Amino acid sequence: MLHRLGEIERDQGEFTLARKHLHESLEMSRARGDPVAIATTHSLGDLELDAGNFAEAMRWYGQSISQDPAAPNRRDEVYAVAGIAAAAVGLGDATTAVRLWASAEQEERSIGVRMIDVERRRYEHWAHEASSLLTEDRSAHVRAEAAGRSWDETVAEALTVAGTVRPD
Repeated sequence: MLHRLGEIERDQGEFTLARKHLHESLEMSRARGDPVAIATTHSLGDLELDAGNFAEAMRWYGQSISQDPAAPNRRDEVYAVAGIAAAAVGLGDATTAVRLWASAEQEERSIGVRMIDVERRRYEHWAHEASSLLTEDRSAHVRAEAAGRSWDETVAEALTVAGTVRPD
């Protein structure tokens, strides 16, 4: 319940309240060993992305990938990689953003699951921004790089990128 309330508040631009409710939800989920903690961690990334706190967003997205490395969920990983790509744009790294976004889209097709529209729009906004910062040739080259990589390589890059960013 607190998770959903936090998402509604985030979408309404009430970032302080959203942060409070999502943190409370995360604490409760972790205390119970509830797998909803992964979704809440990701939602905290979306909150910080929307609030313009890109380093913090990247940290939360990275945590949402690495919570259960023994049983990765490809769908959740796609969302997190897309979020890390979006945060990378905000931090000025359009090349990484284009590569990670292209890989996320490729993995979406591979597993046959498309991001829900509201999430897709959030990340596509940043993907378009990243593409506009690169030349057409550079963007095409980076997308070709992404096409030649495995999903595991993409996730490893995303975790590395998220791990190297320090919160503001």
